[in-house]
Amino acid sequence: MTQKVSDGGKGISRLILWKLGKIPKEAYKSLRLGKPVGEVIKEFNLKNVKRVEAFGNRFLKEGCNYIWNVMAGYQTVEPIKYIGVGDGTDPEDFEDTGLKGSNKLYKSVDEGYPIVTENKIILRATFGPDEATFAWNEWTIANGPSDDAVNINRKVVSLGTKDSEVTWVFEVEVHLG
Repeated sequence: MTQKVSDGGKGISRLILWKLGKIPKEAYKSLRLGKPVGEVIKEFNLKNVKRVEAFGNRFLKEGCNYIWNVMAGYQTVEPIKYIGVGDGTDPEDFEDTGLKGSNKLYKSVDEGYPIVTENKIILRATFGPDEATFAWNEWTIANGPSDDAVNINRKVVSLGTKDSEVTWVFEVEVHLG
C-alpha cells in the first residue's frame, strides 16, 4: 500500500521597511537598542515616514543544509543575526550563496533580535545615514557579515534607493508552517 505524503508545510516571509528620512541621533540609538519603530516615530515626532511591505522568500541550499546540520547536532550554532541588502537583480536561485550585487552591506540586527515566537523568527536591523546608500534590490538573512557566511535565503525585490542622510529600518518575519 502506498502512503500519501502531505506537502502542507511552507516558508513565507514578510518584510516591513520603514523609510524614516533624516532623524536625530538619539532616535537612531533608540532603534538600534530595539525600541519599537512606532514608539520612536511618536517620541521624536518623526514626519517623513514611509512604510513599505513586501512578501516572498527563496530558501537557499546552504541555508537549508545549515539548519538541518544544526538540528542533527553536526554543526556548531552560529546565530542568524545579520540582514544583508544589495543592489543585485539576478533572480533568486537555490544554489545562491549570498547577495549578487556589486554594492551590498550586511548589518547586525538591533538589540533584542532575533525574536523567535510560535512558528516564526523576526529579525530587524537599522541602517543609518551613510550606510547602504545604493539601490536596495535584494536581501538575505545570514549568520555572519558577508557572502562567506551562511545565507539562509535570498529575495529580489526593488525597495528603492537609500541616500546618505536617511535611516531605514528593515524588519523581516520568516514563517514556517
